[in-house]
Amino acid sequence: ICMHARMHDRWRRGVVKRGEGEPALYRGEQQHEISRAASSEDPEASLRASGLRPYPWSAAAAARFGRHSHEATKHLFVLSGSIDFDGLTLAAGEGIVIPAGTPHAAIVGDAGVSCIEAFEGN
Repeated sequence: ICMHARMHDRWRRGVVKRGEGEPALYRGEQQHEISRAASSEDPEASLRASGLRPYPWSAAAAARFGRHSHEATKHLFVLSGSIDFDGLTLAAGEGIVIPAGTPHAAIVGDAGVSCIEAFEGN
């Protein structure tokens, strides 16, 4: 597990406060909350009904997506496998919303992952 994910877990449990023990790279970043999306039996249809244009993607087991952010809010649902976003693990059927400008990283689970995602404004 990466150092940032361990720190995120410690913050969530109240062991340390934000800013304590984290690398200088993460200090002062704009703080937005990654939130769970409402569940949907058909994530693609739900995203389209919200006026978004979803597209699928997949990644191999243990793939890593380095810390980055997006200019637009991202909506993502896991179709199969699993992926961890900064300590928030998502399995098949689960989704998240990542607000525009929110720094995040991700690590794919042992079985790989297939997702569908869409960005607001696209």
